[in-house]
Amino acid sequence: MKRSLFLALAALLVIAPGANSQGKGFFDFYTFKLGVGSGFPIAPDGFKDDWNPAFGLGFAVGAQKEMVEVAADFNFDFFVEDAGVELLPDDINVLTIFLTVKIKPIETRARPYIMGGGGYYRFWSVSPDIYENMLGYTGGAGLEVELNKKQQLFLEGRYLVGRLRLRELGNEIANIETISARLGISWIF
Repeated sequence: MKRSLFLALAALLVIAPGANSQGKGFFDFYTFKLGVGSGFPIAPDGFKDDWNPAFGLGFAVGAQKEMVEVAADFNFDFFVEDAGVELLPDDINVLTIFLTVKIKPIETRARPYIMGGGGYYRFWSVSPDIYENMLGYTGGAGLEVELNKKQQLFLEGRYLVGRLRLRELGNEIANIETISARLGISWIF
C-alpha cells in the first residue's frame, strides 16, 4: 500500500507536469505544507475517556489546478494516558498517509476550503508493542491566508477514522476516531 501511494504521488508530481508541452505543465503550481497542532480522541469510549489530547505534526506535498488541490498528506498524533489512570498501553500513536483533495471555491486573500481523502492509517503503542495497519478516511475544512505570493498561513480541522480490526481498546472493537487541528505554513512553487 505504501508503495502504491508513493507511485501515485510520483506520477502526480513528476509525470503530469510534462503533459502539457506549452511550458507551464498541467498544474498551476505545487505546494509544500508544514503544520503543528493537536489531536483529540473521539471514539471508542475507552480511547476518548482515558487519553489526553495529543501533540500533532503534519506535512503535505501537493499540486493545484484552478480551485482543486491534490496532495499526499502525512499526519502524526501522539496520545498519553490521563493522570491517575494506569493503562497498558501507556501511549498511543496515530499515523495517517492519505491522498487528499481540497476544493477552494473562492479566490480571495483569505481562502476557505473543504477537503476529503483516504489511505493508510496506523494505530500503535510502544509499551506494550501493539499495532494495527488499516484503511482510513478523512474530511474537514480550513482557511488559507496569503502572506505573500509564495507563502500562506493555514488553519485546518479534520475528522479522521480508521477501522480497528484486531485489537481491543476498552473491551470493544470499533473505529478509531480523532479530530486533528493544525496551524501551519505552506510554500508555493
